[in-house]
Amino acid sequence: MLTVLVLFSFMSTSFASARSLATCTCIHFNVSGAFQTPNYLSPRPLQNTCLLYSFMAPADHIIEAVFDTFEFSPRMESCVDFLRIFDGTIDGSIDERTAHNGEFCGKEIEPGRKFISLTNHLAFHVQFSGTTRGFRGVHKFISNERFRQNATEIQPCRYSIDAAEGNIFSPQYPHFYPSNANCTYFFPVRKSRKILLKLEFLDFRPLSCSTDYIDIYQMHPKIHLDKLCYDSMPPYSLSSKNGFIVEFHSGSNERSKNRGFHFWFKYVREDEATQAVPLAHSASHAQIDSKSLCPVRITSPSMSSGTDAVISAEKGIINSSLYSVPD
Repeated sequence: MLTVLVLFSFMSTSFASARSLATCTCIHFNVSGAFQTPNYLSPRPLQNTCLLYSFMAPADHIIEAVFDTFEFSPRMESCVDFLRIFDGTIDGSIDERTAHNGEFCGKEIEPGRKFISLTNHLAFHVQFSGTTRGFRGVHKFISNERFRQNATEIQPCRYSIDAAEGNIFSPQYPHFYPSNANCTYFFPVRKSRKILLKLEFLDFRPLSCSTDYIDIYQMHPKIHLDKLCYDSMPPYSLSSKNGFIVEFHSGSNERSKNRGFHFWFKYVREDEATQAVPLAHSASHAQIDSKSLCPVRITSPSMSSGTDAVISAEKGIINSSLYSVPD
């Protein structure tokens, strides 16, 4: 890991939260590797150290940072020690007027939590006194090629599928999807072919079925087939020789910052065998009585839904209601 330390020595204020970023020690990362606070695991007062972690990936790449541990002083009315994340800057430059995308202290970042940049720049502004363990994590640079839509944008967030096989994503994926989005994906009919649509990943705002959801329609004639919400998850697939229309709608995602969805699709011969996996029992539409506080989703070839669901298949999958498979 190539790391360069640059210390800017300009006049600072006496208040940590108002400290000029020009006084901070800047740590640059331009290859994948690990990051951590000074004296990690060996708490020692550092006289309110101000640090800037600047991650710069190659062009056409994004940055994924995953925290192994995070332990700062607990939040009172506000954070004393903190980590602020800037994940959408064009050139990596930030100053006191730049709005951050999240401020964390205490143990507010759980082990394994992932942050993904919107551009090829990611920055952390860290105020750290050294009285706690601090944090440690790993980062890597990921090519944007993995997340390109195999579709043509015919109008803003309206896509026509031309490829025989590929992927579609929610806007900004794998970064969090924008608020108040309305997007449509058209899968046209092809002669002697049927379309197989498979859900690979879904992460929507919890308890948001009225605002954050996917409607799936048959194209010709237009018939509503299914609605996917926060509690829908792989394995799930549909196939049709009459085309599909997929509509994505979102409410506010400023606070929860959920990542959206990823579908894989393929046009196959009409006579080619495909096994569509039905959507498992959905907690968002379930009749839940007082004895069922945590509905369980069951996916198997044979099932009966409800609070006393019975599995009659030899094999299957049982997931908790909010389970999500990492993409």
